[in-house]
Amino acid sequence: MGNQAKMYKQKPDSTGLYGFKATWVGPQGIKQIADNMPSGADKWASAGTLLAFLTGGGYIETSITYASSISGQSVGWKFWCGLNGSGPYQSLTNDPTNKSVGLTLKKVGTTWHAIYNNFTDNENYDVVIPNAPNQTLNTSDVTWLMHETSTNTGSCVTPYSSFIDIDFNNVKYLDSSGNPTSQVPTAMGQLIDTNMSGCIAIDETHEKIYHL
Repeated sequence: MGNQAKMYKQKPDSTGLYGFKATWVGPQGIKQIADNMPSGADKWASAGTLLAFLTGGGYIETSITYASSISGQSVGWKFWCGLNGSGPYQSLTNDPTNKSVGLTLKKVGTTWHAIYNNFTDNENYDVVIPNAPNQTLNTSDVTWLMHETSTNTGSCVTPYSSFIDIDFNNVKYLDSSGNPTSQVPTAMGQLIDTNMSGCIAIDETHEKIYHL
């Protein structure tokens, strides 16, 4: 997947971390945003993305994505995960909009897993991230909680008027047993597509990406 992101990120404050996770309510407006991406390339938008850097320098990532037009994929909602931007899609049976959902990146033994949960509809997937190395999280770097689109829009496009907050909750870092740690990370916001500054903002205190 590409990374033309409107993002919120956190910096872990301890060592030896084996993953992180978050829950939220699937935001409204994602399908409309994906459908209105510029034509001529893949058209998609994420309803929430988690990304973490590894000690060896690569990154693992997972997202809930609406695919309006992605080469080789059917139209609809997807659970995606990958290493350095490359990985498989899983088609979702249920629309996650307005549902209680969650994503997890978790190291189990020597492999990294991406986990999708739709708690409302009890739709759950646990996928091994192909080729992800046997490394822990790089705690000198950041982890990212994001809203992504297939390309920078260049302006506050009309669909964002229907975009409802991605309000990340229960952001937790995991120990070697997969249990949440007690650490409190440092919050840092970053809006990559500065053309969106008039319609998208980041609330660091409440871990939220929202429409102005």
